[in-house]
This record gives sequence, structure tokens and C-alpha cells, in this order.
Amino acid sequence: MERPPPQNPLTPALIFQSPNPPPPSPPPPSVSSVFNFTFGNSSYSVYNGSRTFGQAEMFCNTNGGSLLSVLSAEENAAVGQSLKNINVYGIIGNGGGGTVTLWMGLRINQTSKRYWTDGNDLTYLPPLFNGGIDVFADGGCYSLRCAPGSDCIWSLAVPPTLGCVNVTRDGFICKIDNNRYKGVYYLTRAGQPLGTVYALVRPPSPVSWRQADDNCKTMNGRLVSINTADEYWLLINSTSNLVLRNQFPPSDLDNFGNVRAWIGLQFITSLENSFWVDGTRADRGYNPQGIVLTHYYACYAIYCRIGFCDWQSTWCGDLLPAYICELRNEWSRR
Repeated sequence: MERPPPQNPLTPALIFQSPNPPPPSPPPPSVSSVFNFTFGNSSYSVYNGSRTFGQAEMFCNTNGGSLLSVLSAEENAAVGQSLKNINVYGIIGNGGGGTVTLWMGLRINQTSKRYWTDGNDLTYLPPLFNGGIDVFADGGCYSLRCAPGSDCIWSLAVPPTLGCVNVTRDGFICKIDNNRYKGVYYLTRAGQPLGTVYALVRPPSPVSWRQADDNCKTMNGRLVSINTADEYWLLINSTSNLVLRNQFPPSDLDNFGNVRAWIGLQFITSLENSFWVDGTRADRGYNPQGIVLTHYYACYAIYCRIGFCDWQSTWCGDLLPAYICELRNEWSRR
């Protein structure tokens, strides 16, 4: 039986104004978008700003996307042509018209079979040398190296042991799969976003609770841990708005018309031995009274339909169509 929703009206605002939030993070270093383009169902933003691979990756994650993944020869050609069209050599880096380098999301891990930071497999690889990829190296991170009069090359940051950590590039490219990311939300203080960002993700296929949390880890986050009423109402309001705007296809809904999105609570057998994924014990997190004590070894998700939106328990192995990641970093917003 469903519990009645808490008595607080749902509002259409996507950004919830927190009355008493913690102090904001220090302002991030300056970075600016110089160009946006689309290909298929994806949107791309080219950013000017010297960053390490990790810093660029975090920035993309907390703005609702990932570092560029290139999944086909057609996409590779479209990205390269778009960079030529804007004369990227004259506006990125020092703007001197020479070679520029832009981080992409290729980080090769042969052991775990992980390649693109957005979780995609390596479905396309340009030819070695001759204007394709300069070297294929396990453990390496890659950027696009573009020079006037030639195609962009996938270029390994060397040495590979440090390339993913200390090497910087002139800029980077973020990619948003418009079918995958349904919304990015954040609490505000005095009209300014705080450091934590919440991304509601619809993966290509439904996922279990564990897989959802693993997917959030690839975005430098975890499934969301709800520790305050501010966080709770932000997520409830935001998910409700997506439902009202019909942002999920009928195939994503359960028999009652609910959209279901995993959150980071797993209940074992008691509040004392159950935790949110950030380590908060269940009896010390937000609204422990809302946890069903008789549903052992259950995981929690937001269930939302028109007229109802709240968290509920379900089997952790259920395959749900969405999940909410919590992303924390100091590079999040401009």
C-alpha cells in the first residue's frame, strides 16, 4: 500500500530556493563556452580553459553531460568539421591560429573494459596514424589535437601514467545525450547555485540499484543521499515537473503510471544497520519515519505520477528506467 505523499505543494520551479543552506563553495576558475553544435540526439559544447582531464570531466558531469565520446565515423567527421567551421585554432588557447588540444572522454582501461567516461563501449576507433589516432595505450587519456589544414587527431596525453592526472589541455568538449539526461538541478543561495548538483538520468536501458550507483560513479558521483528537507523537495518537485511535461515514454511507466528513479538508500533489517550511499545511517538521514521497516534488503526509489510523488521501497534487483546522481565538486559552475 502506498503511503500518502507529504503535505507540501509541488511547485513548477526546477530550482529550489533553500532558506538556510550551507555556505557556498569558493568560486571555480573561469571557463567559457565558445561554441555549441548538435549531431543526432546529442548536443556539444566547446570550452576554452586550461584544465586537467579530471577537472574537465567533472565540469561536464555537473553541467549535465560527459566529456566527448565519439561512437561512429560519422560523429567523428561531424565533430571535426564543426571545429573547422568555427576556426577553433583562432579562438581556443592563445588564439594564435596554431595547433590546439581539446580533452575528449577516452580513458582506456583494458582490464575493466572501460573506455569512454560516459560508459559507452569503444564502438569506433579511427585508423592508427595518418590523421586518426597517434597511439593506442592502455591507461591513457586522450584529447583532440587539431591543426589548420588537417583533420583532428586523437592524441594520447603523455606520459600515460601522468597524462590523466597532471597534463592540461587548451580546452575540452562536453557532450549531452538529450535522450539520456532529463534534468540537472541544484540548490541555491541568494540566487547562486551551491556546489552540489543533482542529475536525473535515463540510461539506454533500465538498470538495477547497484548498476545505477556504478553509473553515477563514472560521473564522479553516487546515487543521491537525501539528508535535508531542501534536497527532498528539490528532487520531488523536479521529478514531478518531468512527469507533468511527459518527459518519459509510456514504456518507462509501471502499471500505476509511475516514473521510478533510484536514490541512494538501501535498507537491510533495521535503521541502525542501513545506510545512504554517502555513509549516513538511515536513522540519522532525512525522514527515517518514511522508511518501511518490514521491507528487508530493499532499495529506495522516487515514484512519481500525476498527483503523487514520494520515495518507496522496491527490490534492489528491479530494473528501473531512471536514477538520480549527486555530484559534488568545486569545478561545477561558472
